[in-house]
Amino acid sequence: MKKAVLFVGLLVLATMGTASAAFNTDATDFAELMLNNTVAQMQQTLSILMILNKASTSGSSDLFQNLWGVAYGGMVLASINNQITGTVLEAILNDAYTADMTDYGLSDSEKLYDVVGYAISDLGNNADQVFGDPEGTYGLAELLYAQYYVLTDPNNQFAYDYLEAYATNLAKLMYAGAEFFINLAQAIHEAFNAP
Repeated sequence: MKKAVLFVGLLVLATMGTASAAFNTDATDFAELMLNNTVAQMQQTLSILMILNKASTSGSSDLFQNLWGVAYGGMVLASINNQITGTVLEAILNDAYTADMTDYGLSDSEKLYDVVGYAISDLGNNADQVFGDPEGTYGLAELLYAQYYVLTDPNNQFAYDYLEAYATNLAKLMYAGAEFFINLAQAIHEAFNAP
C-alpha cells in the first residue's frame, strides 16, 4: 500500500509544473530518506504491537478479544465503502456522464471510461520513462536501485549502517507480529462464542 501511495504521489508531482528551478537531488540522498522512513515506520509498528501486548498483560486482559470487535467495525466500514466505490465505478461506465478534457487536448465531452482508458494508455506510453530500466539508471527504478545501493553500501561511504537498521527492525517486527497474531488467534473462541 505504501508503495502505491508513493507511486501515485510521484506521478502527481511529476505532472505538476514548477514555478522556479526544477527539483534536483542525488537519488541516494532520496533513498536514504526512504529507508529512514521505512525503518521509522517499522519501529512505530513494533511499538504499537508491544504496547498492545503489554496492555493485555497488565490491565486489559480482554484486549485481544476486543480487538476482534475493532476488526468487525473495520469490516462494517469497509463493506459500506465498497458499496460507495462500486456505485462510483458503475457511474464511470454510464454513457451519460462525460468530462471536459479540453485542457488535456481532448474533447469537451469525453466518456468517463474513455478518460480512464486515456490515463492508462498515457501511463503505458510513458512506461519506460516512468518506471525506468532494469539497471536502475532512471525513472522509479532509479529510486529503488538507490535504496539497494545505500543498503549494500559498496563504497563504504555511509556512516550509518542502513542494512543493519533495516534488517534488525524487520526481524523484530516479524517476531512482534507473530506474537500479536498468536494472542489475537487465542482470543477467537472468547470473541465469537457468546456465553
